[in-house]
Amino acid sequence: MSKLSAENNLLIKTVSLLFPLKDFIFMFFALTGAIYLGGAGAVIIGGLYWKRGTAEAAWTALILGTVMAFGGMLIQSYWATGLAPVLLKFWPDWQWVIAHKAKFPLDGQKIYFYAMLAASLSYVLVSLLGPKRVFDMDKMLHCGKYAVKDDVVEAKDALKVKRKTFGELIGVSREFSRFERFLFWATFWWTMAWWGIFVVGTVINMFFKISDNAWSWFWWFKLWRFSLILGTVCTAWIFCGGVRDAYRMFRDLKAERIDNADDGTVKK
Repeated sequence: MSKLSAENNLLIKTVSLLFPLKDFIFMFFALTGAIYLGGAGAVIIGGLYWKRGTAEAAWTALILGTVMAFGGMLIQSYWATGLAPVLLKFWPDWQWVIAHKAKFPLDGQKIYFYAMLAASLSYVLVSLLGPKRVFDMDKMLHCGKYAVKDDVVEAKDALKVKRKTFGELIGVSREFSRFERFLFWATFWWTMAWWGIFVVGTVINMFFKISDNAWSWFWWFKLWRFSLILGTVCTAWIFCGGVRDAYRMFRDLKAERIDNADDGTVKK
């Protein structure tokens, strides 16, 4: 994910130098990111979770997502000065173009959505309409008869059927240590608490006018008493933990048995 983010950031910076900003900055980021991510999602999800996905479908989805996103950027840039006048020259009574001649009506986020939708549909259609191929997903994901013995985790009381707790439903498994459970629940309830404050504040603001002084006090309290103190503690904690984990990673890599013939390709 870090490599993907770095490539996406480089793409955004490069496009930013070549195209004028025609939309809000968030919408512009969505549109530039869609040049790659518009089709990448369908490829990643389809490739990992669908045995009928094909390489032709993956290329189709990537190309279509890129073309739609890049084409949307070109249309945004030259809509008012070039495309809209040309369309009105041939169809002077086209009301939709007349109503939006000053600015292209689709923002970057909407173009991103349509690029993802088109890429996903193209991936499915090309996979289904092309040559029928069924890929062995167990072999790629090391499941079933291809499972690696060292990767198999034996859950306690696996044969006992019982009703799952709320924690198990949202991902807290029996492999969690006590400290990991504490971190998980602290993060979960922290997020839920602020979401609850947002809901309550929204409801109150619908019936009563909240003064600027009250909002000022709220943000001062949130930013300085909570965010600054908690952010400082978490930054120090994550930094120390990252240094410790990096040391453990390099120590484990020295003892790891490496297969130089493994290039990551899954062959049938």
